[in-house]
Amino acid sequence: MKFTYKKIADLCYIGVVCGVLFLPFAALPFVKSTDDSTENRTLAKFPQFKQEDQQINSNYFMELDAWFSDHFALRPQMVTAYGKLLYSGLHDTSNRDVILGKENWLYYADTADDAVGIPTISTNGAKHIANSLQLIADYAAQYGTDFIFVPAPNKASIYPQYLPNRYLSTGQKNNLDRISDALSTTSPELLCDIRGVLRNAADAQPDKLLYHKLDTHWNGHGAMLGFSAMMQSFQRSDHDFPFAAVTETQDWEGDLWNMLFPSIQNPDRNMVYDIPQTYEYIRRFRSMDDLNIQTSCTNGEGKLLMFRDSFGRAVIPLLSECFAQCTFIRSDRLTLDRLASDSYSHLICEIVERNLPQYLQYAPVLPAMTAEDIPVGTSFTVVADHQKQPVAPTIYATEESGYLHIYGTYHDALSDSDAVYCQVGDQIYHAFPCYEAELMTETKVLDNGFSLYLPTDIAEKEDSVRILVRRGDQYFDLGTNTIIQIYEKEQT
Repeated sequence: MKFTYKKIADLCYIGVVCGVLFLPFAALPFVKSTDDSTENRTLAKFPQFKQEDQQINSNYFMELDAWFSDHFALRPQMVTAYGKLLYSGLHDTSNRDVILGKENWLYYADTADDAVGIPTISTNGAKHIANSLQLIADYAAQYGTDFIFVPAPNKASIYPQYLPNRYLSTGQKNNLDRISDALSTTSPELLCDIRGVLRNAADAQPDKLLYHKLDTHWNGHGAMLGFSAMMQSFQRSDHDFPFAAVTETQDWEGDLWNMLFPSIQNPDRNMVYDIPQTYEYIRRFRSMDDLNIQTSCTNGEGKLLMFRDSFGRAVIPLLSECFAQCTFIRSDRLTLDRLASDSYSHLICEIVERNLPQYLQYAPVLPAMTAEDIPVGTSFTVVADHQKQPVAPTIYATEESGYLHIYGTYHDALSDSDAVYCQVGDQIYHAFPCYEAELMTETKVLDNGFSLYLPTDIAEKEDSVRILVRRGDQYFDLGTNTIIQIYEKEQT
């Protein structure tokens, strides 16, 4: 075979391309791959060939592909190079989850809807969330616990002016607006309005930033104002922490920046307040991202239980200095039944604004409370379809940690109901108006769901389940099922 200069050039070109493609695989044993700290998500884990039941994992090669995509060698450098190309050349980002705003501000894309007024929670859904918050407050009150709901504002809700011009306000109320309106008519004292506090502060002092430019979270100033608002909601002193001396640092690693340029460090500014550090960690502490953090402070008063997300990290030291004992739980599920086993004086449920729909999907874990608000002798209207046939609810159940978790859906014509109940035997319980989409293997969260946790000792004594709802001063019977039939549905 005769080789020409063109053929040799072609072969060299092919060799270079194959070498570049093979390099990430060849260098894998020698180069440290990406870890979770450089991205705002959990990276894929290396798959197991056999599952826990010793059966062959049929998704092994799909999971292996996902793992390799997240961990191949030189990935951070390649992601950074591509990100720089788009960032510098087109003023755009290489990650669809990150928005590049004016003056190089970075935003998490999921917060744009809240900023421009595109609600993902309906008016009925907001009313259901307000109902759930009231049930949480009622349960906490049984144990002498004060409760506040703390939605941590998105950065885009405080600084929408730095979003690109294509993000125009719709003039509509967003999710938090709707929930605030619903609470204002029932129990406004449950809402800690940090968004209002931060907006006022941002308008009054525009040069005093409250959020990081390269990160989704508030900085030291914003966290301090959030902490002070929480203490004010509890009618407690903030110990004048907001007036402490402040030191500016340049050491904050922005999560959004790392999503775009994982191999380039670009520390953001942060503000550190000079406050006392007399509290101690009760149990093993690794980082502020621990799922369970417990603190003790001899100078504090009261006992705090806080369910939080990543926004809660910055306020943990502040709250720990004010309460004698604190427990900080990071979880999507509110395991409120711990109030019954340990006495807490205060309860905070904090969640970032963009995740507010979770309160419509996940019911708090607590033993179902008996309904005392249904008048004796109440007449229930049986719900029927256009053919006058009863419309039965869809009911599921699973056993979870000493509970029978009953959940399902009811007729969507009553999705604007004010309260949902579950009758087991002769006893009627409050149900949370939550649509457990994941457990029902559904992707869309609707407004006609219910969920409650019934202690198994009660469930074993009774077998009839009836779903009731209240709308205004009217009560509706949505049908009856049995626990045995529920189990059969689970198995099928």
